Order: sequence, then C-alpha cells, then structure tokens
Amino acid sequence: MAKIVLLLFLFLIPRAMADFQAGCTAYEAGKFAEALKEFKTEAGVHISAELAYNLGCTELKLKQPGHAALWFQRALLLEPGHKESAQNLRYLKKSLALVNFDVTTMDLVAKLAPLETWRALTWISFWIVMLCASVIFFLRTKRLWHWVSLLVLAIVAGGISLAAWVTRSNQIKPQEISIVVDEEGASAVNVPAGTADTVIAINAGSQVRRLETRGEWTYVELPGDNATRGWVRTATLEPLWPFQVPPAA
Repeated sequence: MAKIVLLLFLFLIPRAMADFQAGCTAYEAGKFAEALKEFKTEAGVHISAELAYNLGCTELKLKQPGHAALWFQRALLLEPGHKESAQNLRYLKKSLALVNFDVTTMDLVAKLAPLETWRALTWISFWIVMLCASVIFFLRTKRLWHWVSLLVLAIVAGGISLAAWVTRSNQIKPQEISIVVDEEGASAVNVPAGTADTVIAINAGSQVRRLETRGEWTYVELPGDNATRGWVRTATLEPLWPFQVPPAA
C-alpha cells in the first residue's frame, strides 16, 4: 500500500508542476482561457496560495472580478501574509464596493492558539488570581510585592486569554463563508421565492455567511453591524472553503 501511495505521489507532483508551468506560459502569451484551464487542472490535484493567486489574476484578465476576489481570498486563507493577494483584494474591495467580514487584531490573536488552549489559560489565570488575592488578604505583611506583581500579571494574562476565548468561540469559520461569484451580483430577498421583495443587493466578490440551504435558495447573513439577512440563489454562491474546482470552459 505504501508503495502505491508513493508511486501516486511521484506521478501526480510532476504532472501538477507541468500544469502550473503550462498555465504560466499561456498567461504570459496572453492566452488567459488556456491559462485558467491549466491552473484549474493543477488546483484539482494540489492547491497553494501562489496557485490561488495566479487563478485570481487570470480571472481578472478574463473580466471575472467576482471569481478573482474568490481566489484571492482563498490565497489569503492558505497564506494570511500573501501580500500580492491582499493588495489585489484591497483594490477590488474599493473598486467594486465589496463587503467582507472584517478581521480585527483580536481575531488574529485568537487564531494563534486553539479554543481549548485559551480556555485552559483563562482558568489557570483565574486560579492564580484567587491564590494571590488570598495570600495578600490573609498575610497582610509588607513583603508582598512579588505576590502583587504575580496578581497583576495573572489579571492581564487572564483578560487577554478570556477575550481570545470569547473571540475564538464566536469567529465565523471559513467553511461557513461563501462568495458571490455571479458577475451581475446577487439579490437578498425576504422569502425564498423569485417574486419576493429585495432586501439588499450584493456585489460580486462579496462575502456572506451561509445559515441554511433549501435547494436553489440559501439563507445568508451579510457583514456589518446590522447583520442583514436574506435569501439568495444558491447558484450565485461559491464556498470559500473547502471547494471543488470546476473544469474551465
């Protein structure tokens, strides 16, 4: 079995690299439809931030900004520090008036450790605070500066870990996010019916949070303080992650 896996690995990797090089060659020659086909063929075998970025750039050349925004966001999901994808996404967000779920500093801090770690650190800090407070209260001597210092540090650490715990608990998972890929955008309506009233129009490339899917309709939540909700046609959405790469036309 191990030999079979190794043989498949040795076969697929050179094949994927060939697809990538073929895509780059086609892109440089201005054959963007061909480049998209080659890049998508490789993405079906192996995906990386660089490949997702190339797919985004190719979609832009083919005047598909919604699909381009999708691939740039996937690149940043794979590699949060991918500067070129972040730069292109900022451009698209400004030019197309995209709406995305904002990533705060606390979101980045919370992602540094699993939820269970933040929970454990919060409880450890809590018991250290209780211990220090008890010692300070019952001993009542002048030589308590080290206990006071430990108490302050435990309070600060506990506050940070508690905030990270709460933030991590409420973070929207990538698996819950979809991107509007219909280049004409999408309309969120109040009920899942073609004759329903429009709640809000959503530009291509924007993020939504999937809450429920009923066949050709999906109930979503939009970014923003108001957390506007509505039904959009499922066909206008593409999951951010995980995903299956459709073949290029």
